[in-house]
Amino acid sequence: KVLYSTDKYKNWQWYLPEYPQGTGVAAMYSYDLQARTMNLQQVPQSVINKLQNVDLTNKVALVAYLGGTSSSNSIGIEKVTLKGKDMTVNVRTKSPYVNAPMTQDYVYPSDYVLIDRSIFEAAGDVNVTFVDQNKKVLGKMKINL
Repeated sequence: KVLYSTDKYKNWQWYLPEYPQGTGVAAMYSYDLQARTMNLQQVPQSVINKLQNVDLTNKVALVAYLGGTSSSNSIGIEKVTLKGKDMTVNVRTKSPYVNAPMTQDYVYPSDYVLIDRSIFEAAGDVNVTFVDQNKKVLGKMKINL
């Protein structure tokens, strides 16, 4: 079952050998925006700021972000599917070719989608897996609301 889908990132490719340090995923679902993340890593403040005015009363924000990097790089959530208790979040990333000139600014690219909280409440334990366009697992978590 497709819960969210967009094709605006379909031509994105990641050409660099690895993701920037601090790249991660999170599920945010409380008013004070406590983030439940992999390995208890710190969600960048810029990501939390993006969600500050989002009403999470009936929603869960699924978040993907790159660590501090050039604005030549980006990340976007392309699709969210649910099969039984397994949710897959397909993430796409974009970078210039290796050795291409990159802007020297410093940003924390991120994206999020809002999914109805009732889906998580009805399913009980939901296993959420974030994967990139090359099927690399960016993170896994279990959500029980």
